[in-house]
Amino acid sequence: MNFFKDVFLSLLCLLGSNALPYDNEYGPDYGNEWIMFIDDKGMNHTMDFSTLPTDDRGIMFGDAYFYLYTRQNNESEILNIPDDDSPIISKNFNSSNELKVIAHGWYSGSNAEWVQNFKDIILRTEDANVIIVDWSELADNPIYPWSACSTRYVGKRTAKLLDKFSQANQLNYVHLIGHSLGAHVMGYTGMFTNVTVDRITGLDPARPLFEIPRIGPNFRLDKSDAKFVDIIHTCGGIYGYKRSHGHADFYPNDGKPKQPGCEGVQQVIGKTLNNEFLRSIT
Repeated sequence: MNFFKDVFLSLLCLLGSNALPYDNEYGPDYGNEWIMFIDDKGMNHTMDFSTLPTDDRGIMFGDAYFYLYTRQNNESEILNIPDDDSPIISKNFNSSNELKVIAHGWYSGSNAEWVQNFKDIILRTEDANVIIVDWSELADNPIYPWSACSTRYVGKRTAKLLDKFSQANQLNYVHLIGHSLGAHVMGYTGMFTNVTVDRITGLDPARPLFEIPRIGPNFRLDKSDAKFVDIIHTCGGIYGYKRSHGHADFYPNDGKPKQPGCEGVQQVIGKTLNNEFLRSIT
């Protein structure tokens, strides 16, 4: 029931908003009525968010899953959220190290190459606790608005994970990192958790249904979600945020799509993580 409550609360806010004017080479409706998207696997998709489903048919149900990685465990440790008031006990978590949480975006998952590479880069760079949020059961929905609205539910679940985790573990420094819709998952996490979130890094936070139509900061990633929010724009005005919504916003090559040497989201993220911004993210 909480899932449907969160979905329909988000839908009401989205439907009650006014779309921003947006001109593009594909026509005046591009960005407001539809948009093209290349997922992590290089597959082409068309998002049509001009209309929303009128019934339950076609909705793909699912949940979020959490996997902990450290330098001490090569295989992931599955973190389950207790249904009662019990805390989460981990055999691998080191409370003296920073905690970094990574969330993927639409049509992606925890096994995406960039997610695994990013986790490996972090652990090579520092002795940290890394949690990967896998919400692919909800993100792999061809109806983009449902995946977009699911970010609120996943953010709440991640917030509950942090709250439960903090009952038995001291959280030294919490850094949330998300790409596309995953950036909004991290925004909701920061908004709902009782844990102090020190930093959120948004990698091209999704624009459709978050910046267009215009909605309030409680329904998208913004600088109120953590002590410090930094956003990297590499597809501004198309898939990602065009405006500045963080404490610090970075626009490599003017933040526009078709970044030099990159083809598709996989290479854009990979190049971002392997250049000077890696120092900022980690």
